[in-house]
This record gives sequence, structure tokens and C-alpha cells, in this order.
Amino acid sequence: MRPQEPLSLDALTAIDGLLTDEERMIRDTVRRFVRERYLPRAAELFAKAQFATDLIPELAQMGLPPPRPRSTA
Repeated sequence: MRPQEPLSLDALTAIDGLLTDEERMIRDTVRRFVRERYLPRAAELFAKAQFATDLIPELAQMGLPPPRPRSTA
């Protein structure tokens, strides 16, 4: 019996066929927002252990739920 090849990330996340047009639009909008507004600052924010709170109003304007802090319990 041959070992099975591991699935690629693309294969594991290949859900396009399961999404509605509206869900794909939301996904693409969020991806674009993250790429353009968050990723350019991600390393700096991580190094300072900060959260990009200034982006929360933009997320809200897009109709996305606000981020919730992780529980420290």
C-alpha cells in the first residue's frame, strides 16, 4: 500500500463550488481589505504586540462583525 500524497493548501481550501456568489464576494472583499490595509503593517503590529484598532470602523462599515479579543482564561 502506497502512502497517500498530502493535499495542497489549494486543495484543502477549494470551497468555491460550495459558496454562493454573495459569499464569494464577501470573501474577496475581506481578502482585498486584509491585503491592502492590514498586511502592510502586520509585522510591525506583531512586533509591538498591538492590534490594528484603527481598522475596526472600516470593518464595521463593510458590515463585518467586530473582532473579539481572545480569552485569557
